[in-house]
Amino acid sequence: MDGQDYEIALSGEVDIAFGDELRTLGEAFAQSGRSGAVVDLAGVTFMDSTGLNFLIGLRRVARERGGSVTLRRPSPACRRLLQVSAFDHVFDVSD
Repeated sequence: MDGQDYEIALSGEVDIAFGDELRTLGEAFAQSGRSGAVVDLAGVTFMDSTGLNFLIGLRRVARERGGSVTLRRPSPACRRLLQVSAFDHVFDVSD
């Protein structure tokens, strides 16, 4: 563990069809041993509950390790989902 956050970049439509890739990304973060993650959402054109559940899962792992998840540059579609679900107050969001 080097103390740096684990970096993930998502793009396109993050929905049920993206589920296998999200599982792989989540497992890679869990196995990395890092306590925090930064998820770049600038390229996301659509996100549904599948993507939101992925982010929540990352947060759970990070919190168990004393870390956090930062959402970097969320696209308008992501911002809207985060606001409607009130998760914009749960995650650290940076532009």
